[in-house]
Amino acid sequence: MKKSNYYEKYWSNPQSDNDMHVADIPKWPIKELKIFYLNIRRFIGEDVLDIGAGEGIFINFLKDNHKSIKSIEALEISENAIKRGKEKHPWLKYTQGSADTKLPYKEEQFDTIIMTDVIEHLLDVDMTLSECYRILKPGGKLILITPDFNLLKKMIISIFFWEKFFYPNNPHVRFFTRKSMKNIMKKHNFKEVFYKWGLTWYGLMPQNMYTVYEKSKFTIGSCLANPNGWRNPGTFGGGEKITKDTFEGLKEYNFEIVQTKNGIFTKKDNINISELQLPIEKTFHPLLDVIDFIYWFFLASVKLIEKIKIIDLVYSPTTNAADFLPCFVVAKLFNKKLIAKCQITIYEGNGNSYFNIYSNYRHENNSLTDSCIRSISAYITLVLLRRCDVIICLTDGVKKSLSNKDIPYEKFEVNYHGIDIARMGMYTYNEKVYDLCFMSRIEEYKGIFDFIALCKEYQKINPLFRAIVIGDGSCLSSVKNKIKELELNDNIEVLGFMVEKRFIYLGKSSLLIFPTIAKEGLGLVIAEAIACGTPVVTYKNRIFEEVFGSLNSVILCENYDKLKKSTFDILSDKDKLNLLFKKAQLEASNFDLKETILRESSIIRSMIS
Repeated sequence: MKKSNYYEKYWSNPQSDNDMHVADIPKWPIKELKIFYLNIRRFIGEDVLDIGAGEGIFINFLKDNHKSIKSIEALEISENAIKRGKEKHPWLKYTQGSADTKLPYKEEQFDTIIMTDVIEHLLDVDMTLSECYRILKPGGKLILITPDFNLLKKMIISIFFWEKFFYPNNPHVRFFTRKSMKNIMKKHNFKEVFYKWGLTWYGLMPQNMYTVYEKSKFTIGSCLANPNGWRNPGTFGGGEKITKDTFEGLKEYNFEIVQTKNGIFTKKDNINISELQLPIEKTFHPLLDVIDFIYWFFLASVKLIEKIKIIDLVYSPTTNAADFLPCFVVAKLFNKKLIAKCQITIYEGNGNSYFNIYSNYRHENNSLTDSCIRSISAYITLVLLRRCDVIICLTDGVKKSLSNKDIPYEKFEVNYHGIDIARMGMYTYNEKVYDLCFMSRIEEYKGIFDFIALCKEYQKINPLFRAIVIGDGSCLSSVKNKIKELELNDNIEVLGFMVEKRFIYLGKSSLLIFPTIAKEGLGLVIAEAIACGTPVVTYKNRIFEEVFGSLNSVILCENYDKLKKSTFDILSDKDKLNLLFKKAQLEASNFDLKETILRESSIIRSMIS
């Protein structure tokens, strides 16, 4: 029997007062109506929805007694109940529909939603609460009455009254205690603001509970150190960009973020910022980084602790020690759940030791000192990752790099990072100004010198070619010197670090060359390039094969010679270049930031609940 058919029968058949095996139509004695109203009246706003309104007895009472109400609507599944309600209350605006499907109302339409003796009838409680959250205004109230199955009541029922409560055709299919109700409400971002026993048996045990839940935003605490900007204030890496996209997309949560001065975040409605000024800036040296790190670690931890009373969950946006360690310490000190996002594959390899990580850093051509220091911090993070509640990996490849590291498999979640396709599509240009583009951190392991070598060889084919370098880093001055030494000043323009403007230059480039040997976790710049209609030529690695291997607009090359050949072949064939341009725009749809945010939100909700 369909649920709607059941409730048509429920509302059409007269009940027998002597037959406990027949479900009764709800009765609202005036005394109970007044008790309920007096308890919850301060939570009733101007625009009210009664879900499962039945004959409309309670909302008619509200209309007569709560004069500040401007509009009242009723949702009811049963046509018979609606008919009875309209006969008694012709003014009432009914909508026929089920409470546990998508509700026919606009987002943020109501100040108050009332469900009196309804939630225990629902099959899909999650769907109902999700929809209630959607249609409630910020700070709106969800008011509930439902039977209270506390411990004493459960014991008495199981011994004396089982048949009375659990007869075969009882329409109640859900049974709540205060704790179980709070848990499912928390999952859907509702916070309890009122609880009281309703009618009782002899004043000792509640028959039901009156509860009011407020639509609220849970608060996430986080640290974003942005070490790339310590010596180049105002510059950001891919990890920071991914974090900004994610946190700003999660609008249903509030964020308390600690960042360095001039960090990537600006204050928004749901994002509050605390900034720290580091003691040493603008001088590149690993030991100075250590001093700044110690200063940052203690002060960032203190800043998070100052907000700990309002923080529900702690989120480390990267596994960089500067981000991770303050988040870890605060989460464990105050017993908060901890999410960590791993964006790199620096942990890959069969070993579980410091030397395995060290060899990966040396593979990136980092200096001996820098590799030693970075490996120590990465190893400490690896050890502590095992105590996180959830580890979000950007790709399966990142997840595999952490396998065999004594981290329980169930702690891992994979969430590919997307891009704002609509916004990036604004930067597609049919007329290309530049032949070649490099956009990344200006470091040797990102392939900047391979790019310059490629440009020098292309100069022999096309002396008038134009190329651009977008980014900043420790090798910037060396890059400028190399360009001058190879007499490429007339061909290569070094633009430095840019935020939004870089996409204009990217969209006006024929090809993005990205010859990185870094332990990449995703390759965000590649996704950004194809969204701007710019094909990419890059080195093949395990992550790029996983994420971009099926795309025609991303050419993966085993070595420098093949990268050079692919680049020159494409630039010499305008038809091929135009075809790749069109394919890039189409293939960018594989990377939709909206899907990333939905998945991230789902992971966080499961953590909070």
